[in-house]
Amino acid sequence: MRRSAWHCVALLAVLTTACGDSALLPTESGKAVPQSGSAGLATTCTVDTAAVRLLLTQAFSASPDQNAVLGKWNNIIHQMTTVNDVPTAKEKTFALVDFMLKKNQQQPLTITQQDFVSLLNQLFCFVGIDAGITDPSNTWIVPVGNGLTTFVTADRKTGIQFPADAVPENTIVTVTPGVPSDLVTLLDKYPLVFNWKLSGALKPGALATVGVCPSTDPLLYSGLSDAEIQALLDRLVLGHQKTTGFEVLPRVPLPAEMTLACGTVGSTTASASWAGKAWQTLARLILPAEANAARRAPSAGGVGGSTSEFSPFAPVDADLFSAGGVGGSTSEFLRATPNDATLLSAPATIDGTIGTTKTGAGLPTVTIQTRRGTPIPGVTASFATAPSVKDPYAAAPGNATVCGNGAMTDAAGVVGVTCLNFGNTVAYRTAYTKLTATLGAPAGLDPSVIRFSPADPAWLIASSGPSTLVFTQPAAGSYSADAAIPARVEIRSDLGDVVTLANNAVTLSLNQFAFMGGATTMTANAVSGVATFSTRITKAATGYRFGAAATLSDVGVVGSVDGSNFFDVVAGAATNIAVVGTTDYGAVLPAGNPVSPAPKVRVTDGYGNLKSGTTVWWTPGGATGAQANGTVLQSSTTTAGDATTTATWLLAEGENLLRASLQQAAGGPEVFFTASFATAFSTINACLPGGAKDDIAAYYFTTAGPAGGNRPGVIHSVGLYLSAAGAVGQIDPLVGYPMTLVARRTVKTSSTNATPVTEQRSASALAFLRGDNGGAGSLVTFQFDLGPVPTDLLIGSKQPEVSFAFEVPSGGYGRKINMNAGPCALGKCNPPPGCDALEYAKPIVANNAIYRKSVALLVTGR
Repeated sequence: MRRSAWHCVALLAVLTTACGDSALLPTESGKAVPQSGSAGLATTCTVDTAAVRLLLTQAFSASPDQNAVLGKWNNIIHQMTTVNDVPTAKEKTFALVDFMLKKNQQQPLTITQQDFVSLLNQLFCFVGIDAGITDPSNTWIVPVGNGLTTFVTADRKTGIQFPADAVPENTIVTVTPGVPSDLVTLLDKYPLVFNWKLSGALKPGALATVGVCPSTDPLLYSGLSDAEIQALLDRLVLGHQKTTGFEVLPRVPLPAEMTLACGTVGSTTASASWAGKAWQTLARLILPAEANAARRAPSAGGVGGSTSEFSPFAPVDADLFSAGGVGGSTSEFLRATPNDATLLSAPATIDGTIGTTKTGAGLPTVTIQTRRGTPIPGVTASFATAPSVKDPYAAAPGNATVCGNGAMTDAAGVVGVTCLNFGNTVAYRTAYTKLTATLGAPAGLDPSVIRFSPADPAWLIASSGPSTLVFTQPAAGSYSADAAIPARVEIRSDLGDVVTLANNAVTLSLNQFAFMGGATTMTANAVSGVATFSTRITKAATGYRFGAAATLSDVGVVGSVDGSNFFDVVAGAATNIAVVGTTDYGAVLPAGNPVSPAPKVRVTDGYGNLKSGTTVWWTPGGATGAQANGTVLQSSTTTAGDATTTATWLLAEGENLLRASLQQAAGGPEVFFTASFATAFSTINACLPGGAKDDIAAYYFTTAGPAGGNRPGVIHSVGLYLSAAGAVGQIDPLVGYPMTLVARRTVKTSSTNATPVTEQRSASALAFLRGDNGGAGSLVTFQFDLGPVPTDLLIGSKQPEVSFAFEVPSGGYGRKINMNAGPCALGKCNPPPGCDALEYAKPIVANNAIYRKSVALLVTGR
């Protein structure tokens, strides 16, 4: 026998029905129309008994069997009309028809094929059976109690074998060629279709073996190699239409008795027709041959199956192609057999970062279709994941899971994953999980004979774990030394995603100097994949950059790829001011000249960083007057790049203080310069400080007025030793107190007018005093240039004394300001020579004769 093949077609079910025994039994002189019959294949039939006898006579006119055939016919008439034994009549009719069919197969009878068909159908109709025979050469009888029975069509393209005792009653078996539309199936089907019909049913449990040859049309195999043709033939099984739908029969070897004329088809016989070009496309869909039944030897016959139900039969391809893809695209992926080694080499990997899910496009799909591309809806798909067990992935198993998928293929034959979770494996840079789709045959296709290729489409899920460190803070720019500098480090995967499951310890480092406190690194644990730091860097410099390091997954110690942005640290707020050079000039220049070198200061922040561009306020103190001395020519200056600045300081008579400060008002960071100015005026009154101190708000003092002769002609200045009250044992910083000292004397306006007139002058100075209860205090000088009263205004020759009192501002100074007493107190001593200033309690009373104390002071004049 030769091997053959076939093309796919569609078949519709053609099912048999039966008619029973006739209620009217015919005679040779009449016609009968049976109403029912167990072997009937049509609804009605008619009999002309005379025509039957004539046809029998003609069919065996040259045969010795003529008398026997006519005798059998007479007996049938007798059983039906005389004895009224229908069962016997039927049995004898089956025997007569069986005899005639065998004779015709041995040598055609001497009547036409059309007459032979009419004869057979009328014989059966006479006994109530509407047989519906159309082709006597492909019609057989299976008798009750039959032995092993085999029938093969005249063209030897199909055959059937019944086991012994297969039928409960005599049965007519016919076969006719079908058309593709006779068979309805989703599977690929081929144009050799045969309608096997039985007039009855097989006994329960009995199975008939049906065989069908493949098609030998070479056009079906154009462009295919012999190996591809063989692979196609090896997959074919027998399908047929059941009363409840389509069935694929389990494939069985054809019995030796069923010898079919299946031809051999090779690529050398193929033509380049349009159909051949279509099959070139089909060839690319066919895997190397994998038989889903035992391979057949060359020319071993057709495809066989066992069945108990009869309808159109045809070879079909029960192999379904399950193409795996990502994002709905299947053409970009290689066909692969279902094993990891092959699958992992195919570009069917789904990438994602652990701790994330993926929905929408880019997820695995399966497209189910026949080998010729017909979509198969209704195929169930169960998606499951498991750690990959193939090298090199066995050392990095992942735990990705499917969080959503379709249940079965749609009308286009497509089903896919709708949600994929990439797991939580943080131990590996890339963890691998195998995703497999387990497929199930759709309703109506027997899963025992349907094969998916690959049987279990699979993909590789690559879950990316922590592998890199990336800075997102700080931004480039400048940060103050006293400001917090944020640092933010993301732990990312190779895909660039933040690994939200990572909580690794991240160490932050500096490329130069150190953090506040001296440390060069700091460490923080990441939260949701992000390590955050709040840093302070006290050293002002340019070009700072953070680095980061962490031990991540199986990568080990990882450093930041590029480090952070470069940034600068500039000096913070100005908090410190320091003298550069001398602070005490001693006795210096004559009036009108600045001290040299000029007072100089340097400003820094709280960490010693030079602070350029900072305003320094210069405030002179200690002595003021009408002359342009005891002043600075700049009330404020700005520090240069080296954080220094200077001022031009002109002195006043006596001791001078110069305050350099970072604020215009009193208080805060400041430094002081000291200098004294020796004038051309003489000391005319001097009392050294004693131990007592009195509040300037409660006391005043007097001195003799200038008179000429042994008295000074001009009181130029009055210096007082002042101090601010403070806590016992505590020395406070210098604080500048604006002071005003008022000089008053009472004179007559004429010798004839005794009404006194009070003359008043005032002088101011900024007194820099410490909160100090002990010590001599600070000498603060007030300039007056107070001369004698003209003699023509005096009554008598005595110049009036001068009273000196402080004007205290409203609300006072916030603390008590004291002036030092001299060496004498009331009742103990007289003021020493040249120390004739006396202290009195306020209010000022003219001609106050009782002094309280002497006053420590220094009066100059001439």
